[in-house]
Amino acid sequence: MRSFARISCIILSAGHSGRMGIHKALLRFGKQDITFLEKIALSYLEAGISEVVVVVGRDLDEIVRQNHIELPVNVRFVVNEHPELGRFYSLATGLKQVQEGNSAFFQSIDNPFVDPDLLAEMSLVLGKGEVVSPVYRGKAGHPVLISHNVSKAVVDKINSGLRIDHFLANFNKIHILTENQN
Repeated sequence: MRSFARISCIILSAGHSGRMGIHKALLRFGKQDITFLEKIALSYLEAGISEVVVVVGRDLDEIVRQNHIELPVNVRFVVNEHPELGRFYSLATGLKQVQEGNSAFFQSIDNPFVDPDLLAEMSLVLGKGEVVSPVYRGKAGHPVLISHNVSKAVVDKINSGLRIDHFLANFNKIHILTENQN
């Protein structure tokens, strides 16, 4: 297991999942007896990320407590009191909670597939750019890795209403080609 010193993970899960009838974080992963939330968080921890921050809405925070979903102590929840302000606000809310000076992976709750080899490859090239994202057949995907400087810039613009992709376009981006469609 590789150590990802100075890299955290933000899982964005503050949106409403009305179409599904259940919050996406609570969907079961395959035939395993774990939720998407547990699968993603544990995958990052098993890959060597030491800090995972899950940005949730008030409803999910309560549901997780009621269902006694237990995660390791280095997985923390932060409630986004304003999910209507969008993903950028959620990302900034999570980044405010990471260890000072850390870079961060971020991804949405609806993709429970985390590739530890891809995380390692992305972390190795972070110094060549400030934003690293995987690309599969010409399409950018997740997770995205952002430098500490980009993290600070996101937090500084928390109330801007910006789209994440538009904001990140202002920074030097490195694309990692992958054959992993997940």
